[in-house]
This record gives sequence, C-alpha cells and structure tokens, in this order.
Amino acid sequence: MFNTGKSNGDKSWSASVNHSRMMTQIALGLTAVIIVQTIMLFRQETVVVVTPPNFTEAFTIVGDQVSEPYKSGFALFAANMAGNVSSKNADFVVNTLKTMFPVQYADEYENQLRAQIAALKARGVTEQFLSLDLIYNKAADTVWVYGDKRTISKKSGSQTTMKWTYEIRISASNGYPKILHFVQYAGAPNTKGRMNDLRIERENEKKDIKNNNKESLS
Repeated sequence: MFNTGKSNGDKSWSASVNHSRMMTQIALGLTAVIIVQTIMLFRQETVVVVTPPNFTEAFTIVGDQVSEPYKSGFALFAANMAGNVSSKNADFVVNTLKTMFPVQYADEYENQLRAQIAALKARGVTEQFLSLDLIYNKAADTVWVYGDKRTISKKSGSQTTMKWTYEIRISASNGYPKILHFVQYAGAPNTKGRMNDLRIERENEKKDIKNNNKESLS
C-alpha cells in the first residue's frame, strides 16, 4: 500500500470538498432539466421526437398532434393486446387498454371486453391473434391491423384459423394515446367500404370537440 503522506483529517476534508462539489454539480444539472421541462411545458409548439424500443421508427408529438408512426404503433399495440386476451390476463389487458379510451367510452369498452372474455370461457376456448399487416389511411386517419385469429379448444386442442381485422383510430391527449375508434371484424380490411362512414364519424368528432371547447369557455 502506498503512503500519500496525508493525514486522516486531510483526507476527510478533501472527501467532503469533493462530495460538496459533486452535489453542487448534480443540483445544477437538475435545475437545468427543470428549466428545460418548464420551457417545454409552456411552449405549445415544442416538437418531441421519440423512438420507443418496440417502435420501428421515430414519431413526433406537437401538442396533441401526433405523427403516423405514433398512431400506427399504438394501434398495433392495442390490437395485439385485445386479440390475445384471456381469463388469465383479463385484468391486465382491460386496465391497460381502458386508460387509452376517453373517459366517456372507457366503461363501455371494459364491458365489451369482459363480455368477450366471458363468451370465450363459456365456449371453452382460447383465442390468439397474430398480426400480419398494417395499413394507415391519411384521409380517414385510421389504422387497420390485419392478421390471423386462432381459436383453440381447451378440451380437444383442435384449432381453427380465420382472417381478422382491427380498425382503430388513435389520437393523443397531453402526449398520451387515446383510442377514438375501435372496431373488429372477420376478414380482410374493408378500407374502401368503410371510408364514407369513417369520414362522417370524424366530422362528428370534430363537432363534439368544438362544442366541448365552447362549453368549457362559457
């Protein structure tokens, strides 16, 4: 062991000085982070670019306006969650997806999903959804998640597979994903046949938003 020639008192003082300097630097760093976050909070046009681990490309958030990858990514997430629900993971799936629905639709969606789970249990089957493709239509601002839905008998183990589609429209509130439209049906995506209905639905949504804004200001 090497002898530095410094007493224990000198070492304690040096350690204290170094510790104090380090804590000061940390405090300054945290202050800078808080300042930046405050500026971002009050600047509505701040652009946030994010690439979560389960997304294949970056998405942007400007206020409550989000990019196509954001909508497609969370639509795929919601479809895979709903398509692979079972009695074992029911509470987890319901609680996770329920937070993605606007408050006025959350309870209705929970009831539908739990009814789906009850029906599977009564039939003695489980279901699995394997997503194969995804389509985003800008005009309808809607995502179609297409794949195979497999139904498996708990008793015999026999399986049947059919094509299945989830039709989802995603928005955002304070950066958090919100599902404004969620429909599922057998077969391939009916993109052309659904366009007119989806446009009408979007127009009604915009009217509701305007009315809600007027009510909040009055």
